[in-house]
Formats: sequence, C-alpha cells, structure tokens
Amino acid sequence: SALKPADDSPFVNEVFAPEFTDLIYNQEGAERERLVREYHNTNYSVVDIDLIERIYGIFYRQKVSGVPRHAFRSLRSVEKATAGAEGIELALRNTANGELSVQRYDLVILATGYERQL
Repeated sequence: SALKPADDSPFVNEVFAPEFTDLIYNQEGAERERLVREYHNTNYSVVDIDLIERIYGIFYRQKVSGVPRHAFRSLRSVEKATAGAEGIELALRNTANGELSVQRYDLVILATGYERQL
C-alpha cells in the first residue's frame, strides 16, 4: 500500500483544539466513532508530506541509477525473523495471496503502522 500524507492544513488542525477534543470525548459511542474516523487522516497511519517526498526521491534516484538499495515490502506480514552473521532473514507472508517467501537483509525497519483502539 502507499504512504498516505497527513492532512495538517490549518482548518483540519482545529480538531486538536481543547474545545474540539472535549466535544469528541463527550459524544456517545456511534457519533464519537464517526468523528474519529472522519479525522483519522490528521495523524493516524499517515506521514508528513515532506518525508514522503524525501523517501520518494531516494527510491526514484535508486531506480534511475539501477542500484536498488532499499525496498518496500508492503502487504507482507513477518512470519519469522532470524538474525545471523550474514544479516537478518525474514519469512514474509504476502497478505494478498498467502505466498510465503524468505529474504535476507542487512537492515530491517518495520513500519507496521498504528491503530488506535477506543
């Protein structure tokens, strides 16, 4: 899946004002859940646009140079991780088709996301 940018525009950021957070907190179940979903892209599971552009630039330059040093492994779940002398071996399950693959890496960053439970 793609990195999604945070909506940090001035009007949307008003959701962080004390009056608005109190309003959401004081709502009953269904309405509170609706409001949280509506403003989910303000800071949950999103990335600042400048960081997205920097990451994209890195991937673009490595594509142009023909030297792939970094990779996204989206739609994958880690079944097993083993550290060894030759790097980190990951058993990855493709969540779209169930296929299992094993890959070796020098460095692994698990950007697993964040899910808020109310």
